[in-house]
Amino acid sequence: MKHDPDFLKSIHFPVPLIDSIRVSRNIRMMAARAEKAGIFFRPHFKTHQSAAIAGLFRKAGVTGITVSSVAMARYFAENNWTDITLAFPFNIRELDELNRLDKLADIHLLADHPDTVNALADGVTKPHNVFIKIDTGYHRSGILWEQKDAILALARRIESAGLLTFTGILTHAGHSYHSSGPEEAAVLFRETIGKMNNVRDFLLHSGISSCKISLGNTPGCSVADSFDGVDEIRPGNFVFYDLMQLSMGICGENDLALALLCPVCGIYPHRNEVVILGGAVHFSKEQLRGKEQKPVFAYAIELTETGFGSLNREICLTGLSQEHGIVQMPAKQIQKTRIGDVLAFVPAHSCLTADLYAAYLTTAGGKISRINSVSARSVQSPALPENNDSVSF
Repeated sequence: MKHDPDFLKSIHFPVPLIDSIRVSRNIRMMAARAEKAGIFFRPHFKTHQSAAIAGLFRKAGVTGITVSSVAMARYFAENNWTDITLAFPFNIRELDELNRLDKLADIHLLADHPDTVNALADGVTKPHNVFIKIDTGYHRSGILWEQKDAILALARRIESAGLLTFTGILTHAGHSYHSSGPEEAAVLFRETIGKMNNVRDFLLHSGISSCKISLGNTPGCSVADSFDGVDEIRPGNFVFYDLMQLSMGICGENDLALALLCPVCGIYPHRNEVVILGGAVHFSKEQLRGKEQKPVFAYAIELTETGFGSLNREICLTGLSQEHGIVQMPAKQIQKTRIGDVLAFVPAHSCLTADLYAAYLTTAGGKISRINSVSARSVQSPALPENNDSVSF
């Protein structure tokens, strides 16, 4: 994309920009890892939440996907995805919406409590595969992997329900995001596989006829040296990656594929800072620790005629209020900066930043829509884009 004055003039407020070439490459590389390992690739779409980007996954051979809400499942089902895992302990207040959604797709469900299974057994109108969520160390949701009797009891309860089928065990090793580097992330991934296979062996020896193992988390899936003992993987954040992954050594600078374009609204040479229109409501408050343990919310990235250039750690987003972003930069850069300039920033965590927007700009010169996640969390179901995007990546 040529960053001419006309394009820059079109940026009036914070807008997410994706590097089309990097997105496509990231998808192909993860799909190739799964294919080489002979396992099913069921990517999590909660990061990008875009039917147009989903089309790139389809080109890479993906047939089954993961989502994190019923509203998200509906969005992708209405965009012709029919094999969907809802990887969130099912919210039984959405049973009616699930039953309506069943007309469009096969929705595989997740449970970790008998009451959830009982509600599903009494309320679903179509057969459903059900996974049991296992806690292998993240301590967010799921039955602790050591509590095998509780897992077995829930599996048997699922099997006894007429329209439910126990499919397997599923986990998200989110604690891998706190790894010191790729080596530790790989070790945690191997440990997670070991724990899940320990649970599966117990279930099979206790009379459960079959049990798949489904693993999430981008760090582990990006660096794992083996997927032995795994049936499917569900990474999501690899589509854009971010500073969090970069700081761990999970990805390289050339893998970073999402940035936020922000106008400069204030220049303060006496403190080597500028202020951008780009605050917590635009970036979220996810952060890393930079020099002297100061918070880093984003680093600037150069824009070239073909896409993203080099990351510039000297231009650092160090403070956020609701609308304001405080950016530190060297004096020589301050001298070149003008009110109204547009700067691009790679966020600490791409998932939460992307979730704040209903559309992306692309470095190929297009604009593509995504599910409006704010609407998706409201009482009303989200409105779909009026037209499907047909953007050339």
